Amino acid sequence: MDSNDFSSTDAFLLIGFIVISLLVLIIPIFFRRTHEQNVELWARENQLKILNLEFTERAKTPFSWLMTRKSENFYRIKVLTKEGVEKSGYICVSGQLSAFFTPKARAIWDSEKQISQKSTKSAIQGK
Repeated sequence: MDSNDFSSTDAFLLIGFIVISLLVLIIPIFFRRTHEQNVELWARENQLKILNLEFTERAKTPFSWLMTRKSENFYRIKVLTKEGVEKSGYICVSGQLSAFFTPKARAIWDSEKQISQKSTKSAIQGK
């Protein structure tokens, strides 16, 4: 038997490695997209137009470690209100699996330094 032979076991291991590698790459992208969709729902529900949305680290936000979860995503956001006023701040979006069941977003505006918390659940349910 030649050492260059490629057995079915080798093929199975190679395919398994490729599948797992793709999942490791694709799953975080999927959840990031889910978070961004929740931000869009939150903005619509609050009658805001998103002008800019940038992913950021929790440490760069004013959110307390005690009021957030490790699985939540944080964004720097700039919006336009229905009155035509631009507002900037940070938004925290529910993490991974909880984003499917009870998506929530909380914002802290630069000008107000207060939390605006509203569930996007009613927007998802069409209420």
